Amino acid sequence: MPVTGTIIAVNDQLIEKPELLNESAFEEMWLIKISSDSYNVDSKDLIDYNKYKEEVE
Repeated sequence: MPVTGTIIAVNDQLIEKPELLNESAFEEMWLIKISSDSYNVDSKDLIDYNKYKEEVE
């Protein structure tokens, strides 16, 4: 399910070095930052990494 909002930042480091995402995907790297007035509504159907991992195994 998509999240409604406005992209407020893009991680420009990944444009030149996309491999950085693989090196630190869950600790330091990020793709975009979103500002959302409806995050609580939009995020109710999102799952975290551990739930996703359970579902794909």
